[in-house]
Amino acid sequence: MSPSLGWTENCAAWSGSLPLRSGLCLAFRIPRFSASPHKQKKHAPIAKEREGCWVGHLYPQDPTGRRTTPMPDLTDQPHSPAVYLAGPDVFRQNAMEHGAQLVATCAQAGLKGLYPLDAELGAHTHDSPSTLAAAIARANMGLIRQSCAVIADLSPFRGPNVDDGTAFEIGYAHALGLPIFGYVCTGAHTAPYPERVRASGEKLTTITHDNRPTLVDETGMMVEDFGLPVNLMIATILHEPGHIFTSATAAIAAAATHLRSQNRP
Repeated sequence: MSPSLGWTENCAAWSGSLPLRSGLCLAFRIPRFSASPHKQKKHAPIAKEREGCWVGHLYPQDPTGRRTTPMPDLTDQPHSPAVYLAGPDVFRQNAMEHGAQLVATCAQAGLKGLYPLDAELGAHTHDSPSTLAAAIARANMGLIRQSCAVIADLSPFRGPNVDDGTAFEIGYAHALGLPIFGYVCTGAHTAPYPERVRASGEKLTTITHDNRPTLVDETGMMVEDFGLPVNLMIATILHEPGHIFTSATAAIAAAATHLRSQNRP
């Protein structure tokens, strides 16, 4: 099934559908910008500015791409700020179920959760793994551009550090001016970064470098210690610099409170 795009009858929104995976499709509607008549362009489908936050709905489709339930009437849906749900959860074996739980938590907070689902983008429709990878990257960056904020899982992943894909998405969102709310899964360390490194099983040693005590790892590389739980390039650009929530629910609630305070739709 190919993406379906088009203006609504009164040109008030850009709407359509996008197949995400076998058996699932995404219907969406992006309200146009509010702008003065002499500044409003005739075609402005990308909802990068906060007034144009993205609203979408998932619906099932059969193998031929036909919807198995009616398309929801998006014009009657209350407008909820969209938030992108970044994190390594897409690598879970139950990624779909976990993502649905996160989206439901967002809905309870009055937000529209956008879950990447990158592993389910339809591998059979791409010529090679590299073209599929490029399609996943484009799709995820597109969802970030359509969001009002990012909720990011900063739990240690395959070592002491944040998942590198999540780290990129955080930087991309920051460049777009989006607020970022980080959290860790239950049991993950929110202590200073050296404690994360130790918890991953790596031995740290204290040496004297530039006349001051300095931690180094087993390869002799220095370990940063600014009292922050993650690398400073991530910790310092969070909405509350250095603060990481202890659950996705807490981060989502904080994002909802912030977006409401900004009088965003």
